Amino acid sequence: MSSEAFETLCAVCEEPTSVAERAFPFGEETLLCFRCALDRGGLYDETLDRWVRPPKVEDLLATPS
Repeated sequence: MSSEAFETLCAVCEEPTSVAERAFPFGEETLLCFRCALDRGGLYDETLDRWVRPPKVEDLLATPS
């Protein structure tokens, strides 16, 4: 994944979001919006400006068999 602040749809709620909006990037070019990342157990530290506990995304990475 590039370090650019790309915009895409949240993998859960499908709202437009970007890394610049504190979204959680995962996979190749996939994001969780801030709200969905928090709902999935992520913890964002405002002071450090980073995710200190990543949200659970395993089910989103799983490929259908």
